[in-house]
Parts: sequence; C-alpha cells; structure tokens
Amino acid sequence: MSQITGTTGNDLLAGTMAADIFVPLGGSDVIADFSPLRAVTIADVGSTYAPGEPFRLESFYVADPGDGYYPGFPGFYAKEILISWTHDGVTTSGTTTEGDRVFTFASTLVDQLTVQYRQIDSHAGWVTYGAQIQDLHVTLGQGDTIQLPAGAGIEATVASATSDGAGGTVLQAGASVLTLPHVDPGTVSADWFIQAPEVLPVLSLSLVNPHLVEGLDNSLEAIVSRSSGEGSSSVTLEFYPPPSRYLAGADDFTNHMAPETVTFAPGETSKTVSIGVVDDTLHETTGAFLLRLADPVGATLGDSTVQEGSITDDDAPVLAISTATPVLTEGGGEAFRFTVTRVGGDLSIAGTVGVSIQADAAGAHPASADDIVGGFSTYSLDFAAGETRRSFDVAVADDRIHEADESFVARIAYGLWEPDRNFPTPLLTTVDQVVAIIRDDGPAPCARELVLTLSEDAWKGDALFVAYLDGQPLGEAQAVTALRSAGDSQSFVFRVEAGEGPHQVTVSFLNDAYCGTPDTDRNLYVESIGFDGAVQEFHQAMMTAGCMDFQIG
Repeated sequence: MSQITGTTGNDLLAGTMAADIFVPLGGSDVIADFSPLRAVTIADVGSTYAPGEPFRLESFYVADPGDGYYPGFPGFYAKEILISWTHDGVTTSGTTTEGDRVFTFASTLVDQLTVQYRQIDSHAGWVTYGAQIQDLHVTLGQGDTIQLPAGAGIEATVASATSDGAGGTVLQAGASVLTLPHVDPGTVSADWFIQAPEVLPVLSLSLVNPHLVEGLDNSLEAIVSRSSGEGSSSVTLEFYPPPSRYLAGADDFTNHMAPETVTFAPGETSKTVSIGVVDDTLHETTGAFLLRLADPVGATLGDSTVQEGSITDDDAPVLAISTATPVLTEGGGEAFRFTVTRVGGDLSIAGTVGVSIQADAAGAHPASADDIVGGFSTYSLDFAAGETRRSFDVAVADDRIHEADESFVARIAYGLWEPDRNFPTPLLTTVDQVVAIIRDDGPAPCARELVLTLSEDAWKGDALFVAYLDGQPLGEAQAVTALRSAGDSQSFVFRVEAGEGPHQVTVSFLNDAYCGTPDTDRNLYVESIGFDGAVQEFHQAMMTAGCMDFQIG
C-alpha cells in the first residue's frame, strides 16, 4: 500500500491546504513537497496585478469611470472600461461602461490582470490613467485538488484535532480527483496523509475440456488463475444450474457437485481442479452444467469467472440391421424382411428407431423409387422397454421392363430413447445398413424395329427432331421433308434392343418457327409409331419446340 505523508507550513492563512500529488498505482512510497493554499485579499492594487506566479482570480471591484478630465483631451467625456487577463500567453478581454461594481471570475486561473480606461467615441487608445483595481480576492498556491490515476481508491485523513470534521474521510475507489479537507483557520499546522489501496489480484476461470463424453473423459479439468502472485488468496469453485432443459446431475461427478475451495499461496498464479466423471450404464440425455467462482478472499473476480460445459451419454442402445432375404426376384410376390436388433447399451428403456430405404449410391445399378412399393421412405420402429428385435417388410414392384439387377439399402437413420424421445442422442451401431438386390424377371431384349411416321408444316426450312426410347436417344437429329398439307408423311426406321414393352417413345421438336400466319408456321406431326410390327396411330401435332411422350407396346 502506497502512503504519502507531509506537514503544512506555518504560513497557512485562510485555513485550506493542498498540493498536486501524483500517486502511482501499486507503486512504492512517494514523498512530496507540500505548498499551502493561501487566500489573499488586497485593498488597492493599481491598474495591474501580476504576482509572478499563477493565481486563481475570485473577484475584484472597479470604480465607475464617470466623467472626468482625460489628459491630452480637454473636456469631460464618458469613459469605457477594458478588463484583460492573461494565462500561458493567451489574453482574454472584455469591455463595459458600467463601473462601481464587483466583477466575479470563479477561480479562473490567471497570470496577470489589467484594467484600462479610454474616452468613448475618440481615436485615443486605452490607458491605465485613473484605473484602479480594489478589493482584489485571489487564491495562491498549488491548488486544492490531488490528481490520481483513474480507478485508484484513496483515503484522506487530517490528523489535527481542530479539523472541520473531514478527518478520516474515506473516498470511494474510482475517484480521479480528491479535494482535501479544510483545516480550521486558527490551526498553524496539521499532519495528513493519502493512502492508495492495495491492488488485489484478479481471478478468472477456464475449462480444459468443457464438453465431456461419459466413458471417454475421466475428469473435468478446471483452471483457476489469478493476475498476480501477491499475498495469498482463496475462492470457491461451485456448480450452478444453467438455463437449460437438460441438466447434468450430481451423480454425474465423483464429488456430487459439491463446492471446492481453491487456495493460492504467495507466488502462485494458477490452480487446476480435477473433478471425476462417473461412467454409469444408464442412458441419459446430454446434460449441461455451469461452473463459477464465488466468495473471493484476498482477490477480486474478473470478467471470465463463469464457464459452461456438458456431458454426453455413452449408454444409448447399440443397434444393428440385417436381412434374411438379401436377394429377391421381382414378380415372385415376396418381400424383403429387415430386422433391427439392440445388441448393446441400456436395453431397459423404450425408444423409436428410424430406418431409411434409399438407392444404393455405391452400386453398379442403383434401384429407383419405382422399383419399391411405396417408393423410398423411412420406416419407424417402436421398441418397448426390454424389447430387443423389431422387423418390417419392403415389397418389390413388378414391371415388364427388362433391367439389370438393381440394389438399394436399408439404413438406420436415428434412434430416440427415453427419458425424452424428442431429444436427439448419438446413434450407436455395429451395422448401420444392409444392401438388398432386386433381380429382373422381364424377357431378354432382342433386336426390334421401331418406325416413326412424321410430317411437317415447312416454313424457311424443314422441321428437325430427335427420338428417344425409354430415355435413350436414337441417333442424331433428323429432318422431316414430307408436307402434311399435301397429304404426305415420312417414315423413320430404328433398330433397337428392347423387350416386349411397354415402352416410352419421346419425340423432341427442335426448331419451331412462327411469323403470325398459317403460311408462316413450322410444325411437326407424329402420325403413328410402329413397334415390332404393331402400329399405333397418334396424329399428334407439335406446334412448339419441346418434347412429347408416347406409350407403346
């Protein structure tokens, strides 16, 4: 603790004392020279007052200039008053015709004060003739404030028994300016001192591993730090419930969330507190907790004194999925049966498991949603407490299209368990998906003939098209030259490898054109489609560019 002491001199006139004293934060003892504060009243000064040191100007009196003889300018004329005061080389002034009054300056810091007169409405300059400063009140000395570092707490004491009651006054920490207490005018001297308070270390808290996994993390490591090793300190480390729905419990920690006292010996700045984590066999939701510092002794709390953490459970049921029918042929009336089994973890709780049926993205020929009755979807399986197996069936759609063997997967998507099925828990599996294969039962493809009969309305060029069978293009774009208006049509023959059907033929019209009249319009017409000798009539007009599908077979 820094302490500054001193004694006032014997020239204390008005009864106040002060000095400009700068107190270093946490510094060593500082001895300062003290100059008493002197309040001075002077009856007659003349036109200028400049004591050779700065002073605080309180008030003074100036007589009314009235009418009088002005040397060099005969006659009686009204006079004007100019008051000027200077500090640090800067002069400020003001004029008035009203004298015979007191001018008050409220402790303005001044180096020199001057009063001058001049004749109104003349070209004569300002003169000091006849100007008189009377009853001048000024304060001399170092001033009555002590400058301190921002945030420093201080204590001021006047030891004299004749002080005005301010002795022993303690000022609040954070004051940057202190006004010293007054001493009675009759006191010749008084002893006093200023104390800067002891700067206490600042405490902070951090967690090495705030997010714990039960069974993986054996302990919670909390680090309590203090900003300096001065003296000894202690603080309480305690658990505190966070504003969360899911909380860690006392049974999750070996100390049952009991508060711990952290003690610092002189020179120590960091302490690590290790709190054991309990690895039980019960399934629980992820629980949150708060750790905070409280009740410091010999130190103060900083900004980082509360930390949040959580414990994630490792006892959710462990799942596996399997199927006894990994390969089925479509059209046989059978269905894939999939079974989800709880093979580990807490088997005593109820819950829900979701299994997603989806394409086998890694397979050579992934099945599509059309190959599954009901398409790709997610099945929800409810497990009762203690129940370990649940099964469900997936039926295969039968079509007449010849296809390669196709595959899909049944994948465990989620598991929701008591005590709160709305709270997602880590998904623990030994086998998370199984692949199923669908074998085709359609006839083998053979070379077949596909005939498109088309016509056009031509304008500035012939209609262009591309044909597709079951989504596969049948060669490049071709032009239609037969005019429908002349009753003509044109056949395009394609040799295709395809089963009996049904099939989808797509015609893409590439270059529609229209200029507002029937004679300025290019259109394409699909008259008929023949497949493997069977012809279907359509006579379908394609008036704009785009694709049109036709079902055959």
